[in-house]
Amino acid sequence: MAAWTCAGGCAGTRGGPAARRRLEPDGQMAQNHRMPSRSPSIREIPNPIASGWEPRSEPRPPGRSAPAVAAILAAAALAASAAEPHAPTVYRCDFEAGAGAEWSWRLTSVTAKGGRKFLGPLGSDEVTLGLAHLPQHRAVRVRFDLYVIGRWAGAADEARWLLRRADGRCLLRAAFSNATDTDGHQQTFPPTASGATYPARTGAAEADTLGYPRDLSGDSVYRLAVTFPHGDRSLAVRFEASGIRRRSQQKWGLDNVTVEAIAPAAPPDAKAIEATWAALADAQTSRASEAVGTLVAAGDAAAEALAAKLLATPQVEKVRKLIRDLDDDRYVVRENATRKLIALGRAIEPEVRRSLAAAASSEARARLELVLAGFGTARLPEGEAPRQYRAIRALALLGTARARSVLKDVARLSPWAAVRAEADAAVADLARGDVEVLLRRAEAFART
Repeated sequence: MAAWTCAGGCAGTRGGPAARRRLEPDGQMAQNHRMPSRSPSIREIPNPIASGWEPRSEPRPPGRSAPAVAAILAAAALAASAAEPHAPTVYRCDFEAGAGAEWSWRLTSVTAKGGRKFLGPLGSDEVTLGLAHLPQHRAVRVRFDLYVIGRWAGAADEARWLLRRADGRCLLRAAFSNATDTDGHQQTFPPTASGATYPARTGAAEADTLGYPRDLSGDSVYRLAVTFPHGDRSLAVRFEASGIRRRSQQKWGLDNVTVEAIAPAAPPDAKAIEATWAALADAQTSRASEAVGTLVAAGDAAAEALAAKLLATPQVEKVRKLIRDLDDDRYVVRENATRKLIALGRAIEPEVRRSLAAAASSEARARLELVLAGFGTARLPEGEAPRQYRAIRALALLGTARARSVLKDVARLSPWAAVRAEADAAVADLARGDVEVLLRRAEAFART
């Protein structure tokens, strides 16, 4: 069986040559033309396959035949299905023959370098992918290559790129930057709730490989995968950008889009949880993103596992031993105990306050007060921040009542101020998303 591909193809005749554009010979970006407005179309999917095709890690060489591409896709599907048997690919499209009726935007282009066909380029536009008749599933993973083209200037600019569910809830929001290192422009990808910034092109799989002029800031390719809870038979996701001015040199496009329907599975065991927790700290953004998706697909079992990791409660006897060490005759023992207690964070605050009320010596009282004050100043161990932020992102994408409860606990009890701020921002984002969903429902009701 073969995964259903987009109408015409991404193997038929829709979106033919008249619907494609290249860069002009002088290297200027082709102007963006808006397609007529229409509601998202829903496409029926016959016979989805039980495979998990992964996007290519390298650009497709120009001139490769359709059968050769199909063979590569089939081989990749077999390899991925062995790794994740519960995530059948129900849709895929590389826009080789245009975009089908499942897309609300159908105009494709060809890159000057490499001859890659992609959906776009687009500006401040919304593009909806609509699918129907999905198999039974508990979550959906959407994979795609995002082309960031032109003068994207990062967090200092108003331009943002977003991925949303059909109800309007935001799954990914980021400011990208194609600036050079010397420009000093920071971007907000990889995404965090608190809007942390990173150097331009952080996480990009490719830079300046599509043929857009570098003096117009060139291009970047990001290979993204976003997983979110979903169980309906139909699916609609919106790709969009906001804050882009008309006639600006900020464009974007899509390529190699796949949708996987992740079937219900047994809760992860302890070994799997440990492996996923380790993967969250991976320096490779794509691998860490996969770990976030694995947690989201696991549902509330993942929320419980993350609560145990993010809010690990120290053993009472260990805490009491460290508190006794605060009054030790040896200075080095007292200093070591103070640092360790501060690192344990607010989870031990009740025990510290009880000990402070009963402290017999001035040294013990002074150090217990120092510990309480230090809960707001503890520094994250080197390399731990990305893992903590990604765990919080997984909880935010999960969005269940249990996941929200864990986020609130992390915002209150984490030993690290930066992590508390990130969890608090995630809680606020979820609340704003709830309001957006209610407003969209009210607008839809008013139109009926």
